[in-house]
Amino acid sequence: MLTTFPIEQFKMLQTDAQNYKDPMSLLKAFPALRIKPDYVLRLYYHYSHGDGIGAVWAFRNEDAPPENWFIDDEEIDEEIFRGGTCDIENLKERGMLKPGNRCKTLKEVFQKPDGALDDFMEAIEGDGTPWSYLSASLFAREAPELGASWHGCSWSARMIFGKDPDELRRAGDSPFQWLVPKPKMWLPSCQDEGDTVIVQFYSHTLLEGERVIQHRDVYQKGSYVSRYEGQDIATGDGFMIF
Repeated sequence: MLTTFPIEQFKMLQTDAQNYKDPMSLLKAFPALRIKPDYVLRLYYHYSHGDGIGAVWAFRNEDAPPENWFIDDEEIDEEIFRGGTCDIENLKERGMLKPGNRCKTLKEVFQKPDGALDDFMEAIEGDGTPWSYLSASLFAREAPELGASWHGCSWSARMIFGKDPDELRRAGDSPFQWLVPKPKMWLPSCQDEGDTVIVQFYSHTLLEGERVIQHRDVYQKGSYVSRYEGQDIATGDGFMIF
């Protein structure tokens, strides 16, 4: 059975997700999902001179590192120290404290910590609805982006759409070059195939070359860990670098 979703519903979920700054609170934007009992998510990221890149790891509560608050010292305004307002709540309000483990190198971000699960989505469960699987596909992409900034941004540089992208071209733009037969249906969808659930949606990006991407996540029913089978399906003349 195929279930499709209005693109507006998908984008509202994506917009709401951008209001959160750590992976545990991010789950509030995804009511069809929840953390498994006795598990917790932690954000690891590296930040340097405006560039940030992150990863999320899941732990059993007894194995989890404490959630440390740290200061991005390159962003600190010395005025707040001179003014005597250097307290935790003040820094939180000013966005100068972020939850997570700030790693010294990129390698530390993606090197599996002791006690962590192989995939943080192993710690996620849901209500079993088609919407929950679509939510899982978005959550799995939004969570690591919590640690991303400037050159470290990837997912946030993509636009999700729900109609023929050729219709979105501006006057004078070259048409897309299709690498596969152009799909007829563009809405985000969830295909129930018995023991398997397939989530599919499309995005457009100019990052390092213009592309239309077919995202295809395959789930074993009951699990919210997916196997990715997506591909670039069209290219264009646009280009962007940060």
